[in-house]
Amino acid sequence: MKRLRPLIEKQYPDVKWKKLDQHGEIVLEMFRQPGAKYLVRVGDGEQYILQNRQPEWMARQLANAIGHADCLGLPGVGAGSKRTEAIIGALRDHYQVEVDLPVHVSAYLFMYDPEIIGQLAAGKRVLWITADADAIVDNLENPAFRDFYGLHDIAGNTGINTAPGVENNPLPQSVSAEQSCMDIQQQLARTPDFDLALVGTGAVGKPVCHHIKTALGKAAIDIGVAMSLLRGVRDREQLKRGAPMDFLVWDPKN
Repeated sequence: MKRLRPLIEKQYPDVKWKKLDQHGEIVLEMFRQPGAKYLVRVGDGEQYILQNRQPEWMARQLANAIGHADCLGLPGVGAGSKRTEAIIGALRDHYQVEVDLPVHVSAYLFMYDPEIIGQLAAGKRVLWITADADAIVDNLENPAFRDFYGLHDIAGNTGINTAPGVENNPLPQSVSAEQSCMDIQQQLARTPDFDLALVGTGAVGKPVCHHIKTALGKAAIDIGVAMSLLRGVRDREQLKRGAPMDFLVWDPKN
C-alpha cells in the first residue's frame, strides 16, 4: 500500500497508519480462511441511495446486502467519519438495519490497492465481475502486469462481463439495476467453479456479493476502485481529489 499513501494522506490528512494496518490485517485474515463470506464498500453513491430511498428496489437490496455483510468498508477516516455516521443512521432509520458487525474501516481504503487484492486472492480461483472482465483476465496472462500489481499467486482467472457503464453508475434506475442483477445471477449459474469473486459493478455489486454467498456458498469482495485501475481507468471521481493516478495504472508500453 506504500504507493497509495501520499494519495490517501491528501484525501485523509489525519489517517493513522498503525491502526489502519491492524484493521487491514484482520480483513486479510478473514478472507484467508475458507468459507462463504462477503465484503462490501459503501461510499457516496450508496449513501445517496440509502438516504433518499431511491431508486426503491436498489435501496432495499442495498440495505439488505449491507446488513448481512461479513465485513463492511466505510469511509471512516477523519472527516469521512461523518459520512459513516450518516450511512449507519440511514440504515437504522429507514430500513431497521443495525450495523452490529465489526466495521473494518480499512476495507474502504485497502480496496484502492490492487496489491491487497493479490494477497486476498492468493491461491484461489478468481472470478472477475465487471465491465470488460475479459480484458483483466487477458492482462493477467502478462507477467509484467502481474508484477506491477503484485498479482502473482492467483490459481486461476475467469470473467463475467457486465453491461457497459454499470460499474460507473452508482445511482442506477430501478429497472436497470434489477435487470443487471438478474443478468449477473444468470451468468453465475453458467460459470465454471471458483473460490473468490471480485466484483466491480457500483451499487449493483452489493446485492451480487450477497447472492454469491447465500445462493452459491462462495466468497465475494466488492473491490470498487481497484477494479477500475486494473481496467486502465485513470479518472474515477474517488481518486480525483488525491494525487495523479498515472503511477497506479499499468502501461503496456513500459
